Amino acid sequence: MIHEIRCLYNRETPKGEIKPVSELYLYDADLVSQCEVRILEEIPECEVTSVCRSKIIEIVNPNIVEGSYYKAKITETTVNDEGNESSRSYQVLCNADSLPRATEIFQEYLKQGLNDMSLDSITKTKIVDILT
Repeated sequence: MIHEIRCLYNRETPKGEIKPVSELYLYDADLVSQCEVRILEEIPECEVTSVCRSKIIEIVNPNIVEGSYYKAKITETTVNDEGNESSRSYQVLCNADSLPRATEIFQEYLKQGLNDMSLDSITKTKIVDILT
């Protein structure tokens, strides 16, 4: 399952000032403790301020690093044997250099679905990186 890790550390600005920075990372792990260990390997001087299970269920293009991370809310509608419709919403993530490119990636993702799927929203996230 995908977890969100928020960490705090000091970064030097171009003017030489030390400023506290809070950043958000994603990591796919079974346990919260695995997430803490992984972020401390990546940024040893950081303070882990929170680790929580993410609402994101899938990363569409995990091996691509083009720019920013965009999150989409997708609604999937199914019809049961009695003809009743039911809907469920979930979130997926992609990496793209612009909002139009992210929209294109999510539209391609929707074509893979077997059920009726709709793209409800796309938002740019503050996620810095996906740890592997």
